[in-house]
Amino acid sequence: MIDALYTILYLALGILAIGLLILVHELAHWMAAKWFRMGTWYFQVGIGPRLWGWYCKRFQTWFELRLIPIVGFVRIPGVGFDPTWRAAKPWKATVVLLAGPLANLALGVGMLEALGKQVIPRIF
Repeated sequence: MIDALYTILYLALGILAIGLLILVHELAHWMAAKWFRMGTWYFQVGIGPRLWGWYCKRFQTWFELRLIPIVGFVRIPGVGFDPTWRAAKPWKATVVLLAGPLANLALGVGMLEALGKQVIPRIF
């Protein structure tokens, strides 16, 4: 019985950790898009029924948190095969697309450094 509870606890903690990675990843995409004054329609983390949703007039974005935080997305008008995505300068689009993976890399390095693991070589 105790083993089953530990299994459930570890699964829940794993899903929350993945949710944190997804939140950081999507937040970086959203922040980069806002930095370059690109519109964003949705910022969503999770799938399933909506637990919380809020429309922010200042950022003109609908923020949502769903039940199972295993996926996420930021809806930027024109991203993908939409021809309006071509209106953005290629270097700006590249920065927005790379912001998420680079944020995950920074989070991983920061967490390892906080735990005392030497990831970044010491200069001094």
